Formats: sequence, C-alpha cells, structure tokens
Amino acid sequence: MTISEIIQLLAFFLQTSLLIIIYMQIRADHIRRMRQATIDVINKDYSEARQQLESRYGHEFLSDVDVSLISEDKEKYALITRLMGVLEYICTGINTGIYDGDLVYRLTGTSFIRNYSRLEKVIAFRRQRESPTICVELQIVVAHFQDKKAKETSRDSNFAVIKNIFVRPSK
Repeated sequence: MTISEIIQLLAFFLQTSLLIIIYMQIRADHIRRMRQATIDVINKDYSEARQQLESRYGHEFLSDVDVSLISEDKEKYALITRLMGVLEYICTGINTGIYDGDLVYRLTGTSFIRNYSRLEKVIAFRRQRESPTICVELQIVVAHFQDKKAKETSRDSNFAVIKNIFVRPSK
C-alpha cells in the first residue's frame, strides 16, 4: 500500500467520521426541538383549554344528563369542543412524530386518560352527529397511554411483592 493510498484511506475515514458526528448533532437538535415543541403545546394550548373549562364548570364538567343537553349550552359546548380539538391536535402531532409521545405521557398522561374518559360520551355524540372519525387520533394515543399505565402498575405491584419477600419487617 502506497502513501497516497494510505492518505486517501485516512481521508475517507475522517470524512465518514465527520458525517456521523454531523448526523448525530442534527438528530440531537431535532429531538431537542421536538421536546421543546411538545412542552410548549402542553403548557400553552392544553393547559389553557383545560383550565378555561374546569375553572367555569369544575373538574367533573360532564354528567350523563349534560351529554344529552350538551348542545343547548353553547358556551360549555364550545369549551368542550375546544379541549377536544386541542387534545386531537396534540395526538395527531404525537402519531406523526411532531411531538414526543413519551414526554406527553410523562407530563400529562393521567390527565389525558382522565379527560378522554370524561369526554367519551361527547365524542360518541359528535361522531353520530358530525363524523365517525372525530377524535380518532386521541383514541389511539389514550389506548397507548392506558397500556403503558397498566404495565407500570403491574411492574410496580410486582416490585412491591418482591420487596416484601426480601425486606423483613423490623421487630
């Protein structure tokens, strides 16, 4: 192998190494921006929509009676559909990779599940009246969050059993 071949080989390895480093930096920047966008949409849009509804109507803003009369109270209906729209927007972002689903789960996973449970009857009502695809993205994300929560609960209960086996009570 000649010196020029060795130099070419070293130049190739150097270029390849630089391309890998550049790729890793671009990927890290993309992840950072995605996480920041996720935090921004949760802190601004979701929190605002939820707080507007809950500050006016409380945490239990829907009952069985309310669903049948929901369209009569225009202000309440507007706030509920706004919350549904924000949730669907965020979930579409999660499902398309714009927002970080794991971060959303860590920040508000329980709240998403709880709000979906509260809104299920309104979603069904709107699906019948407007479109069968209303809040489909939300339904997908909440199902994923529920599975994740169930696995965590199972893991936590298994850990408690193991802990009780190995940790002796003090006398």
